[in-house]
Amino acid sequence: MNEYGASISETAVHYNLPSDSTLLKWANQLKEGGIDALKPKKKGRLSMEKETKKTSPAKGSQEDFLPN
Repeated sequence: MNEYGASISETAVHYNLPSDSTLLKWANQLKEGGIDALKPKKKGRLSMEKETKKTSPAKGSQEDFLPN
């Protein structure tokens, strides 16, 4: 857009974007936050990884006698 002086509508059509607003949003993000603002961000909730502790079986229990 900046290099060729094309309008937002022309640029959206050229790159087959579904809406002009997508391009306008990207342009505003670039202006406000620089190139890093356009990098994809992870979405969704953080995973709840549980700490798994491998406990040794109690001395004298059945599990103590089973082979690994």
